[in-house]
Amino acid sequence: MAQNKRTNLTLDPELDALITEISDLREIPKTRVITEILKESKPQLEIIRDALKTIKNNESVSLDQVLSKMLGNSFENLSEVFKGLDK
Repeated sequence: MAQNKRTNLTLDPELDALITEISDLREIPKTRVITEILKESKPQLEIIRDALKTIKNNESVSLDQVLSKMLGNSFENLSEVFKGLDK
């Protein structure tokens, strides 16, 4: 099994305060909040990566298609984010 990688992260004060507040409200560590956000962002990051690879290969990329894919994935995952919060 692959071992998880550690990464140092520096946040601006405003973003740190927001993540701290979410962490406090959910009563979970800040690192878990950040990890969950990144995991939920994975589909969008893959779309960005693929678009950048295409551009690097001197191929054209449709910004509309990239944004459409990103928005579609965002809405698919939105219900998961709020699951259990209404209790």
